[in-house]
Amino acid sequence: MSLDYSRRLYRKFNQIKWSQKFPYSTYNKKRNCIFIHIPKVAGTSVLDSIAGRRAKRNHLPWYVYYTANPPFYNKAFKFSFVRNPWDRAVSAYRYLESGGNQTSDLEVAKLVSKYRDFDDFVVDGLGEGLFRSHLLFIPQSEFVINGEQKLAVDFLGRFENIDQDFEKVLCQLDIRARLEKTNASTRNIDYREYYKKEKTVDIISSIYKQDVSFFSYEF
Repeated sequence: MSLDYSRRLYRKFNQIKWSQKFPYSTYNKKRNCIFIHIPKVAGTSVLDSIAGRRAKRNHLPWYVYYTANPPFYNKAFKFSFVRNPWDRAVSAYRYLESGGNQTSDLEVAKLVSKYRDFDDFVVDGLGEGLFRSHLLFIPQSEFVINGEQKLAVDFLGRFENIDQDFEKVLCQLDIRARLEKTNASTRNIDYREYYKKEKTVDIISSIYKQDVSFFSYEF
């Protein structure tokens, strides 16, 4: 058996093994918890802190976990974090503007770079229905709110209060850890500075109407 064939066989085995566990990871059973990882809400920092840097990242809504294993979902501690929609939109734009993950994001990053600025991107992009299905711009409510308009998680923390809220998660899980600052931005610019036009504020408010209402956020 050649080395190349052995490697292909090993990768195939891992793919099959992963598919049988999907969407759960080792840390879910170990910690008896489910973290609903909403994009651009410091989720990588949270995941690294409770599961280690090698943990697989999944940006999946609550019902994917529930459907895969209802009994475990019901008994596990389920939590997530949300962020001001106007702030999150700026974070997603800046991320893609800089090339995203430099691999699968490159195509959409190239499209985003064609807009003059954030206002232009929102008004002529998001406002016209573009990019709405991209993972970074899916409303946060779709990840954690069920069909009865109720939270599908046990605890919902806030990005704006993440250090204190993460401590509550650690207390619930009875583990000692600290919040890793993974992928944290080095540019501390108030997101409001990106909104030069009132129309831009209104478009984000309309697109993320449920997020604004359900999570009680203001511009």
